This record gives sequence, C-alpha cells and structure tokens, in this order.
Amino acid sequence: MPFSDSVLKKNSNWAKDVLESKEADYFKQFLDGQSPELLWIGHTNCGGIEASLDIDALDGPIKEWLSPINKLYLDNKDEMDKLSCRKEKLDNLCKLNIRRVVGIIDELDFINKARSNGDIIKIKGWIYDIGSGSLHDLGITTH
Repeated sequence: MPFSDSVLKKNSNWAKDVLESKEADYFKQFLDGQSPELLWIGHTNCGGIEASLDIDALDGPIKEWLSPINKLYLDNKDEMDKLSCRKEKLDNLCKLNIRRVVGIIDELDFINKARSNGDIIKIKGWIYDIGSGSLHDLGITTH
C-alpha cells in the first residue's frame, strides 16, 4: 500500500473511532468560534469558458456541463457585445461564472444548515490571471 494511502486510511480510522467514542463532540469543539471563508477561484484563459461559446459544436457530458455557462453568456450578451475583443469577453464571462458558482455554493444545503446552526460562513469569488500569475479578489462575498 502506498504511503499516502496508508496515512489516509489511518486518519480515516482514527476519525471514525473518535466519532463512535464518548468524545463525539471532539471535532465540534474546534469549530466553535470559527467563521470559515470558502474561496471559489476561477481563472482566465479557461478552455471551458471558451468552449461554452460554441456549445453546438459539443456533445455528451461536456456539453451538459458547459451549457449553464453558455446560458450565462446569452443572458449577458448585450453587455458582452460592448466589449472590444474576444479576450475581454472571455475574461468577463469567467468573472460572471465565478459569481454564478459562488451563488450556487451559497445555496447548498450543508451551507444553509451550518448557518441555521449559527455558523458564519462567507463564500468569496476570486480570479487567477494565468497571464500575469496574479490572484484578484472580485469583491464577491456572501454572508
């Protein structure tokens, strides 16, 4: 068994033992007082974003996976048409998609359950610019 598999198996067994023991609240004690921030990071020069613009050329699971991005493009076509070059359109679509996915994550059952239990969870949207190697906060934050 590879070393990493061995470590993961031991950790999994340990966590199971703790959860089944008298110390079932062992992990919860570490969560008290924390306010997790989750990052969704998209990136420029994304092949998926670009492929979504020519959705009719695709088929199978990839078409289904990229269809929401194509719909996002069509829903914002007036705004996209104002941009002067394809790269700007793709970068803008990437940012719009990050906003979309942050919204989806924000509505997940386990996020809402944690919030209903009093946990403060923030979901943030950032973008990684492949060309410059820089990471940018898009100012997208849910509470």
